[in-house]
Amino acid sequence: MKFLAKFIQKALALILISCAVFTVYAQDSAIETVSVFYYDKPDQMLSILNDKLQKSASYFDFKLQAFEAQKQSARQLAQVRAHLEQDKKSVVILNPVDQGGTDGVMHALRRSQTPVVFFNRRPPNSLLNTLPIAFYVGASPQEAGRLQAEILIEHLEVHPWLDKNQDGKLSVILLKGEFDNEDTDLRTVSFLGKMRSSNLKLEFLLVKNADWSETKAYEIVKNYLEAHGDKEVEAVVSNNDSMALGAMKAFKELGLIKKGPDLPILGIDGVQDMQEAIKKEECLGTVICDYEQMAQTILELAFKINHKQVKAKLPLKERIFLIPYKKYQA
Repeated sequence: MKFLAKFIQKALALILISCAVFTVYAQDSAIETVSVFYYDKPDQMLSILNDKLQKSASYFDFKLQAFEAQKQSARQLAQVRAHLEQDKKSVVILNPVDQGGTDGVMHALRRSQTPVVFFNRRPPNSLLNTLPIAFYVGASPQEAGRLQAEILIEHLEVHPWLDKNQDGKLSVILLKGEFDNEDTDLRTVSFLGKMRSSNLKLEFLLVKNADWSETKAYEIVKNYLEAHGDKEVEAVVSNNDSMALGAMKAFKELGLIKKGPDLPILGIDGVQDMQEAIKKEECLGTVICDYEQMAQTILELAFKINHKQVKAKLPLKERIFLIPYKKYQA
């Protein structure tokens, strides 16, 4: 029954996309090459999505050509410009380095009137509205932060002794994503808002931007533990799974790792390594979205754009598709 319910949910999501935006289309047999631009070499989360995109592409008669910008705006601009010199009409699938659109990529797309499907890194609504045909597919950072807080709140209700010194505060290491990144800010603010509404007080032992990086998070947490030890640490909260895994690695390497129930380590994304760590009780939980549904939505939009089944200048609410998150625990 669970499988059937999940299948129906996916089917309804795709039907709603079609009803909201498109007319009925007939798939033809020509293979189209579609360019996908990643802001960086795919990390664990983007690797999952990339895999789903590649597997779903054949259904839409797409061949995907991937480009990686290595977090360099100038590199991505050069990649997009080179693409536009060859083809200005076909859709671009874009994971932008610069979400604010000040690096020239948006200007190039606007000037060429090239349709675009943004994913994962959401540009401002004002920029979406300046492009004649533009969509965003992703997941809600606010929902991610809220669900992450719910996992911690529910865990503390069952394990109140995690407040080691019984001072009524939970002493936390907080690992944030990139500085001045919308997802970083919204995931963090939503997490903190939900914690405040539960009347659970937090004390931050360490708050650092680890830029979504497992390696950087590992170094930050290891340096802290070597300097201060782990006696005061009552939880580790991370804006994504990679940083949570880096923190776990630091505790483990120093011989300080505890079972998940004794030291809650939480992330966001639901990557495979995090799921395995949760099963081993090395981490407490994460939140995960349906990446298969996300990939199918991106490609469905791209297909219908290329086949002229999209109206220009749609209302903003019809340009944004958010895939829901769910909590993942052992």
